[in-house]
Amino acid sequence: STYNRVDGAFSTTYPFVQEWLNPDAPTCVDDEFEEDDTCFGTLMDAGTSQVHKHCDEDWVYFAPEVGHTYAIETSNIVGDTKLALHIACGDEILFDDDGGSEALASRIEWTADTTLAADVRIRQFGDSYVNGEGYTISVTDITPPYDLSVTKSGSGSGTVTSNPAGINCGIDCTEPFEFGTLVTLTATPDAGNQFVGWSGACFGANPVIDVTVDSTKICDAEFAPLYYTLNVTTSGDGFGSVTSDPFGIDCGEDCEEDYVAGTQVTLTASAEAGSEFTGWSGSCSGANPVTNVTMNSVRDCDAEFSLATSYYTLSVSKSGDGSGVVTSSPDGIDCGVDC
Repeated sequence: STYNRVDGAFSTTYPFVQEWLNPDAPTCVDDEFEEDDTCFGTLMDAGTSQVHKHCDEDWVYFAPEVGHTYAIETSNIVGDTKLALHIACGDEILFDDDGGSEALASRIEWTADTTLAADVRIRQFGDSYVNGEGYTISVTDITPPYDLSVTKSGSGSGTVTSNPAGINCGIDCTEPFEFGTLVTLTATPDAGNQFVGWSGACFGANPVIDVTVDSTKICDAEFAPLYYTLNVTTSGDGFGSVTSDPFGIDCGEDCEEDYVAGTQVTLTASAEAGSEFTGWSGSCSGANPVTNVTMNSVRDCDAEFSLATSYYTLSVSKSGDGSGVVTSSPDGIDCGVDC
C-alpha cells in the first residue's frame, strides 16, 4: 500500500499535557533510539516491538494499511505509561492510560482509515522506576480474517471452487480469509447446465472471477439448464405430420422446440390418407415412423412422405366355342394360365 509521510512542525497543545509531565523524574538515560522525542521518531514495522528507556518522552511511527486494525501497547513496565496516537504529526486522535494487559500499561486499538504515518507518543508517568530502566512498545496487526461465502441460484446446478483453497460449493460454501487476500472463484456448471453470471460482491458473466477479501463478502453464482433446439421438417410429394414426446413438436404447425440438454425425444411420423411415410434424414435415420433423438446438441430431423400407389384388379375371361390365349403388357396376364 502507498505510504505517505507528512513533514511539518508539531503542535505542543494536548488535552493531557499536564499528565505527561514528570518534574520529579531522575535524569534520563538516552536509549538507542534517540533522538526520538518528537513526532519524527523511530520507524517501526507492524508486528515488531522496541525497548525504550523510561522517563523521557518517546515517539515511534508506523505505516498503516487502510482497513487493518492495530494494537499499540506498552509492556514490561516499572512505572506508569500513557499512549497517544496522532496521524502525520497532527492532532491527537486516541489516548489511553492503564488499558494494557499489565498493571499501569496502556493499549490503543485502531482501525486505519489512512496510509499517512501513525505517530505514537509514549510517556512514563510517576517516579517509581530506577534511572535507565526500560519498557517495551509494540505494534501488532490484529485484523481478523473475513468470511467469503458463495451462494448458488437459478434452476440449474454447478459447483464453485476457490484459489487459495477453502471453498468447494457444493459442500463447503464459506471460508475465512486473511484481510486483503485475493481469491479467485471458478464456477463450473454440471453436465447439461450453463453458468449465467455472478451477483452480490462479484459481478459479470465470466465463470472465473477475482475478489479481494477486505470485508465479509457474499458472491452468488447463477446456473441454468442448457437448452438445445429440435427442428423438424417434412419433405416429399406426400403429406403427413410429426409429433413429439415430450410435448412440443406438432409439425404441421409447430416444427421447432427447445429441450433441456440430455432429453430423449420420441418423434412419430403419421402419413395422411393417400400418402405413406418414406423415412427419416438429418439427425434422425431409418424407415420406422417412430424414432428417438437425444438432445445433446441442436438437432434437425426431416420426415419424408410420398404419395401412395393405388392398385386395381384386371381380370380376363374367355368365351365362345373356339380357343386362344390372352397376354398383357406390362406383364401379368397370360390367360390360358393366369387370367
